[in-house]
Amino acid sequence: MMPIGIIACAFGQQDTNTAGPSNEAIAQVALEIKGMTNGVISTQWEVQAHMEMIGESADHIVSEYGTPSHYVTTEQVFARSLAYFKTVGVTEVVIVAQPMHLKVIRLVMKDWVADSGLTFTREYDHMMHRIPF
Repeated sequence: MMPIGIIACAFGQQDTNTAGPSNEAIAQVALEIKGMTNGVISTQWEVQAHMEMIGESADHIVSEYGTPSHYVTTEQVFARSLAYFKTVGVTEVVIVAQPMHLKVIRLVMKDWVADSGLTFTREYDHMMHRIPF
């Protein structure tokens, strides 16, 4: 069975190398899905900051605090995550994001996702309601 790819999309950015409440919750949901599916997580530094604080780590980081990749667009997050997923054999992807952000992501990335050749599951959407604004 191929691993599921988990794109943990950061929400909001702190002035310091800390996660903030939304990104802490995104990290927790992503780690829970990883545990349930033996998946791989691709994320931004904001979510990784919380993972490191609790002794965990994402499998792939698309941005780094205090570098030129400090801020990345949603499209860059997707492009970098999907490129990584292809190298590890992922065929199914779940997006973990703050619920309002998730709606925008799905709308904006709709055509781009359709051309990716990957299946995007909504099986874990109910878990996103734990992610605060």
